[in-house]
Formats: sequence, C-alpha cells, structure tokens
Amino acid sequence: MNKIRIGILGIGGTGGFFGGKLAKHYQGDKNTDVVFIARNETKEKILEKGLLVDSIEGNFTVKPDLVSDDTNIIGELDIMLVCVKSYSLKNGINQYKGNVKQGGVVISIQNLVNQAERIEKLLPEGVTLLEGCAYIISNIVVPGHVKHKGGPATLFFGRSGDIKKFDSVSEVFVDAGIKATLSSDISEIIWKKFLFISPIAVACSYFSCTIGELRDDSSKLNFLRTLMDELFELTKAKNIKLNSGEIDNHLEFLKGLPENGKPSMQLDIENNQPAETDSLLDYVLLESKKYNLTPVNYSLASEKLAK
Repeated sequence: MNKIRIGILGIGGTGGFFGGKLAKHYQGDKNTDVVFIARNETKEKILEKGLLVDSIEGNFTVKPDLVSDDTNIIGELDIMLVCVKSYSLKNGINQYKGNVKQGGVVISIQNLVNQAERIEKLLPEGVTLLEGCAYIISNIVVPGHVKHKGGPATLFFGRSGDIKKFDSVSEVFVDAGIKATLSSDISEIIWKKFLFISPIAVACSYFSCTIGELRDDSSKLNFLRTLMDELFELTKAKNIKLNSGEIDNHLEFLKGLPENGKPSMQLDIENNQPAETDSLLDYVLLESKKYNLTPVNYSLASEKLAK
C-alpha cells in the first residue's frame, strides 16, 4: 500500500481542528503522514509543544508527522486541505501547489462561493480541486492553540459530475472521526452556508455584538433577517437553487450557537487584523450590482465598516 500524505495549509481555527483530528487519528500510522504547513510562531509552538485543540468534543494535544513551511521539506502531498483566509488564498496556493502530486487533490475550505473561479486557474494540470465548506465555530487562542466553541463540526467537499473516484479521499477524513460528506451538489451546499455566514458576519461586525446579543435583540435580528433576504435575492438572480425556507432554518440554527461567540471576520476587525470583508461583504455588493439589485443593509454595513 502506498503511503498517503495529507497537508493542512493554514493551522487556524478550522485547519487546526480538522488537521488536529487527522494528526491524532493517524499518529504512528505507517501508511499515512499528516503534515502541518505552518510558519513563524505557529510552527515553533507546534514543534515545541504540539498543537492544543480545546474542543467541546474533548481536548487533546498532538504532534503531526511534520511541521514546516519549506516546500522542499514538505515534499509530495496526495491531499492538501487549504484552510487559509480568503485574502491569503492566492499566495498560499501559489506557494504550495507544486507540492501536490499529479493525480492529487486540493480541498478548499474558505468562506467563498467562487472558489473554483479563484483557485482552478492556479493549479497545475493533473491536480483536482474539490470545493468545500465547514460548519464550525473555532478560532485561534494563541499560535499553536485553537478553541472549538460550537457548531456541528461538519465538513463538506466535492465537485459536480461523477465523484466516486474521490471516495477514498472522503474515507481519509471519515476514518479519523470527522463528519465529512462528499457531494456532487457542493455548489448549492456552499451557497446554503454562505446564506448564513455572510449575513451573520456582517451583522455582528456592524453592531459590534456577540451572537447572543444579535439573537436576543429584535431590531438587530431584523437587520440580520433583511441581510439574508437581500442575499437570497442574489441567489435567485444567479439561478442558485436554494429554498426560501433556508432563511428560517438558519435563524433556528442561530439559537443553538454559543451566546458569547463571534464570527471570525468580526474578531479580525476588532483585533485590527486583515478581515474577510472582500468575500463576505464586498463580493455580495459587486455581484448584486451586476444584476441591478440594491442590498440596502449590506450597503449600510459596508459604509460603516469602511470608516
């Protein structure tokens, strides 16, 4: 049996959780290597103490088979799970795409609905992109320490057409205890998630409030609902087949999220770090303009957050 080598690019909240689960399960497995692609303080902390995953599913510390940001040391990968933020996506792919072997797979887990458009043109011939998304609330506490606060911790990835040949890729995650689903309807799944994460990130950032404060204030909740309605109008214009009932489902799902939780975009804004406003806010405004739509609440949020 040939050894499978899995690289995790981006050891943040999402990459740290799923990468940590993979490294824990395959630790000592002679047929599987898990590689953390990390740099600077994150790399040093994991090399020194391992990655601490503080999770509602149980805490653990793990050291992967390799931690490096050097392409020569990383070597060939069969699977590269890309969990960097959208603003780091192009540079990250360009730097490490050469590590993915011919016939290998790149799985992108970003808060984006146009992953294929942005990534496929960057990949070498013979490397397949599987678009993905994750339902999880997880963030970096300090480098080398991630905290999984809530959400179902589910992972979806795939592409349109025949996906049976990627069953073995899915099994790598499922065997590690990750709730992973391979789907040929991945575009609809990603848009369904985007209908939730974009409005909630924009609303919490606009009001500078926690998820609980957003949920328990009727005026804030109405602002969120309007954002979802505006985004749903865009999905209709783009012929994305979503059910309008998804909005009510998302608002119900909101009730089960941690009261003190905050979307990652909001945390980045509050910490004066680069934030995913390009993918979660600006993209909606630019696409809406193409279809002569006027999303009022998205525009209000854009004006306030730009100040």
